[in-house]
This record gives sequence, structure tokens and C-alpha cells, in this order.
Amino acid sequence: MNRLIKFAVTGIAGTILDFLAFNLVLLLSGNPVISRGVGYVFGTLWAFFVNRSWVFNSKNGISSLVPFLLLYGSSGLVAVAIQSLLATSGIFLAYLISLLVASVMNFLGMRFLVFRGSSNAS
Repeated sequence: MNRLIKFAVTGIAGTILDFLAFNLVLLLSGNPVISRGVGYVFGTLWAFFVNRSWVFNSKNGISSLVPFLLLYGSSGLVAVAIQSLLATSGIFLAYLISLLVASVMNFLGMRFLVFRGSSNAS
């Protein structure tokens, strides 16, 4: 299975986690921006472990954690900013747009920066 398909499968599962957390916090707090941030944290934790081990077959445990967190922190801030800026367009449309932008940033960042020395080239 090529890297992009694995990334997509991992992303779908992470997005489900993210979306469930987003909706739970939205239900409890009523705040879509905080909800987006909390959901993103859950998706990020999943993404690190699965992308590192399965998608990019990286043996760099701790050495890849800092660049990964910098990447996901940056794309997370972008996602929250998009959610905030587009909130008047509808909560879920803003969520989908923020998800798309962050996903592209994350794949490119992991492929070319975080896990670039991985042996699972596709």
C-alpha cells in the first residue's frame, strides 16, 4: 500500500477521533473554536504514533517528535484560525475547510521534513 493511501486511511481514522472530540466538547461547551482545538489534539496524538510507525515506517522515535509537534502545532493554529475566521459561514463548513488545509500541510510536512529519511519510500 503506498504512503499516500496509508496517510489517507490514518487521516480518516484520526479525523473520526477529532470529529467525535469536537462534537463532544461543542455539546458541553458550545464553543466551536475551543472544540476545534481539543479535537485537533486528539487527532494529533493518533497521527504521530500511526504515521511514524505505519505510514512512514520511521525508526526515529524521540528525534521525530519535536519536528512533528512543530508541524502539527503550526497546522493546528491554522485550523483554529480558519475555524474562527469562517465561523459565520457555518461551523461544519469551517471545520471541513480547516481540516483540508491542515491535512495538506501535514502530509507535505511529514513527507519532506519530519520523516524524510524513512525507508518506506513510495
